[in-house]
Amino acid sequence: MSPQGMSDHKRSILLKKKELRTRMKTALLALSDEERREYSERICTHLVTSPLWTAYPSIAMFAGDRTEPDLLPLLDRTDAPALFFPKVRAEHVLEWYRITDQSQLEPGAYGLLEPSDGLKPAVLDQEQVLLFIPGRAFSRTGERLGRGGGYYDRLLAKIQDKTRIIGVGFSFQLCEWVPCQPHDEAVASFLCEKSAPA
Repeated sequence: MSPQGMSDHKRSILLKKKELRTRMKTALLALSDEERREYSERICTHLVTSPLWTAYPSIAMFAGDRTEPDLLPLLDRTDAPALFFPKVRAEHVLEWYRITDQSQLEPGAYGLLEPSDGLKPAVLDQEQVLLFIPGRAFSRTGERLGRGGGYYDRLLAKIQDKTRIIGVGFSFQLCEWVPCQPHDEAVASFLCEKSAPA
């Protein structure tokens, strides 16, 4: 045990997480606007042509920044289920809102688009929702590396049916191995520009 009370193993995992986050952020920022737009369009196409699009009455998703896929065009579809977006609250908690139009989103915490102030929070039925989860890296066996705040890990820990948890990102974010700790929640499958979730 180190003098600070942290085991060498834990210190090693944290270091590997930091290194992978840095490497992935660099690669994500290197994407051109055109590449991000093209890849995001492919991801949306994979989704709406998948049985998952109509399998659940609601989808919890995210409004990504330039390091994440752009899923907002899904709001324009007339066949969309109820779409919910998060707002960051205190205590590392995500509060969810039903959004029907992009005009209902505005820059919020960490520069991410969030539901506008004045909208009424919704109750997310955790047993009737499909969850699209962002991340910095994903493994082929479902491990996920987020940004480090633990917001999604806290949410996913409450979900009983883990098959409804879908990681969403670009194909180069899929790794053979992702460093994880016991509190890190996994995804069931991965949606990217090259393939729909299995």
